[in-house]
Amino acid sequence: MYISEHSIIIKKPLEVVFKNTTCLKGCVNWFTGMHSTEQLDLEPLQVGTRYRHVYSILGFRAEVHPTVTLYNPTREFAFEDQQLTLAPYSVRYTFEEVPDGTQVLVNLQITPTENVIGRFATPLVMNRLQSQIDHNLSTLKALLEAGVTVHA
Repeated sequence: MYISEHSIIIKKPLEVVFKNTTCLKGCVNWFTGMHSTEQLDLEPLQVGTRYRHVYSILGFRAEVHPTVTLYNPTREFAFEDQQLTLAPYSVRYTFEEVPDGTQVLVNLQITPTENVIGRFATPLVMNRLQSQIDHNLSTLKALLEAGVTVHA
C-alpha cells in the first residue's frame, strides 16, 4: 500500500472550503488533468453517491468511478474506487478551523494489484500524484482566496 499525506491552509471560512473541496463535480475546475466529471446519482451528496471522472495522468487517459464513503459536513469527507483494475484507491479529507482560515489535510492510499502492471505502474503513478495533489491544493487555495466558487 502506498500512502501520501498533504496539508494546506486556505484563508477562507471552514464552510466555504468544505463545500468547494468536496464537490466531486466541481473538482474539474481545480484538479490537474481532469477532463470531465459526472454525478451518477440524483440525490444530494451523501455516503454512497457515485461519480464518473475522466482524467489524464502520465500521458494516459483514464476513467474512474469514485464513491463517497464518508460525509461529515465541515469536518470529514472521503471517497474511493476499489474497482479500479490497476490500483484501487481511497482519498480522505479532514478539515479544521485554524486562526488563519481552514486547514485541509488529504490522505491518499493506493493499493496496487498483484500483477506486473500494478506492481510497476503504481510507484510511478503515486510519485506523479504526490506532486499533483500539492499543485491541486495550491490551485484550490488560490481560487478560493480570490473569491472564485469552484463547486458545481
